[in-house]
Amino acid sequence: MIYVIIKRTVIVVAIFVSLLAEFGPLAFCETQDQYLGFQFVSGKNCTSDGMPKKFCEISKPKAWTANELREMKQSLDAIFPPGKLDQFKHNIQAGGFIKIYRYTDGVAPLGASFISRAAWFWVDPSDRSINAADLGVLSPDVADPHGGFPSFNNLVLLHELAHAYQSVNPELDQPFIRVAKYQTPHGKWEVENGPYWRDVKDQVTEARKLFLEGRTQEALRLSRNYAVPYGYPTAYAMFHPIEGFAEIVAYTYFDQTAPKYMDPNLVRWVRQNVLK
Repeated sequence: MIYVIIKRTVIVVAIFVSLLAEFGPLAFCETQDQYLGFQFVSGKNCTSDGMPKKFCEISKPKAWTANELREMKQSLDAIFPPGKLDQFKHNIQAGGFIKIYRYTDGVAPLGASFISRAAWFWVDPSDRSINAADLGVLSPDVADPHGGFPSFNNLVLLHELAHAYQSVNPELDQPFIRVAKYQTPHGKWEVENGPYWRDVKDQVTEARKLFLEGRTQEALRLSRNYAVPYGYPTAYAMFHPIEGFAEIVAYTYFDQTAPKYMDPNLVRWVRQNVLK
């Protein structure tokens, strides 16, 4: 009897070791911590959680470290101090955006495949997930070159949470497009009285290249210097209204200089309809 128990134990341990070798320690999603209604979860495993193969070739699941959790909680405190953005937070969490997953790299859908991208964080409306990449969690933080805010990482996290708000409140899309003055005179999105869409795309591409090279301060300076004279926070905000929504929401909240260059009607609309 003792021999049978030992033999079965050895078999179970052998199976566990085999699974660990094949799938790694993150074979199953695991909630590691909770804070302000959000759950910090190790990334989804490609095999056990049905993640698309192309996604898995780019981005690998990770567990949150204690230091990362501490810094993320500080970021959430900066976005949601007592008495601020309570409705915003309740709205996205009621819409299902609760879990924050951890991965190595940021990705973006491209047709039926995925491409790598310079992403600190990203949200996926299909499964209501908030996702954090190494770039967002491990990159040294920088301040705004225009002096509007001290933490770029906090701003990027709010940018992605604004995308979650977009997903939960699609009725805001058209009113935002009107008040932010987006139009398509040449078949692509442009801002009223702004540059040709291809010029904006070139600026966004150059800034993304600098971000990927770790030259965050230079990327910010390039994008900010280009867009602020037109009344927008970044070139990315001018590129497309979907990204413009997230950028303008984040900068309206964190950038103390935003009211000096943004249209007062736009600032008022964001504060009345989103930042509450």
